[in-house]
Amino acid sequence: MWCFLERRRPHSPSSNHGNAGLIFGPEGLAFCVMSGETPQNLVEEGILEFTLGDSDTAISKLKRALELDGRYFDAWLALAEVHLSRKSLDEALEAAEMAHKINPDDLHINTSLSRIWVEHGNVEKAEHFAAQVRLISWKKELKGDPP
Repeated sequence: MWCFLERRRPHSPSSNHGNAGLIFGPEGLAFCVMSGETPQNLVEEGILEFTLGDSDTAISKLKRALELDGRYFDAWLALAEVHLSRKSLDEALEAAEMAHKINPDDLHINTSLSRIWVEHGNVEKAEHFAAQVRLISWKKELKGDPP
């Protein structure tokens, strides 16, 4: 869990500067990070680190979340996205496939898999997952659920 605290003079991303629990990001934005090694907290911290430009720390936190709970969907999804952003396609695919095994009807993971397969150059698989996104969206729409 994190919260926006204040704007300060710019610091480098993820630098702590002796302020326990604070992460300083671009333009001097200061964020507090709630400690506690739960998968949810680690995923939130990992996403924050990624947003602030520190992919290595993000991956480390996401992997730690998965050590605590290997079936934590949000950690696998976030890990896939971080790896995809770095063009680490094999790692992205591995993480995305794990997330898909946990929740195959999730729009986000099917979208991610489609994007990963596009990057891999496999149009057929990319189109398969894009079609899954449309089917899932239509099913939710018919049920009256927001996509």
